[in-house]
Amino acid sequence: MEQPQTDMKEEMRVEAVDAVVSAIEKFANMKPPKYDVRSQLRFLRNAEVQTNAWACSCVVSDNLSYDRLLLAAKQVKEAMDKKFAPNWCCVIGETFGADVVCEKQTLLYMFYAGNLAVLLFKNPF
Repeated sequence: MEQPQTDMKEEMRVEAVDAVVSAIEKFANMKPPKYDVRSQLRFLRNAEVQTNAWACSCVVSDNLSYDRLLLAAKQVKEAMDKKFAPNWCCVIGETFGADVVCEKQTLLYMFYAGNLAVLLFKNPF
């Protein structure tokens, strides 16, 4: 694992990296879920937008299981929401670009296993 690029304070950075690594490792060897995660995410996202509590966890990956990484991103988001207040966003994938607005000292960008990128930040809205 490369050194993460972040503006987080040390305590938050350690918690965030631990959450990312444990979530990815947890779902890496898991059997695919029997339900359709994509449709559930669309439903949850629509409900959250309607209540002005929108938050995201998404995955962009060609070679790795979409459903497994989606569950990992969701777990990271929920862990950070619980530990450091709501509105965290987590993106996990191999090829993506991002231009985000985030609160100060809440941005983390890291690579896991060489080519798996993780972007974690707290949405200020």
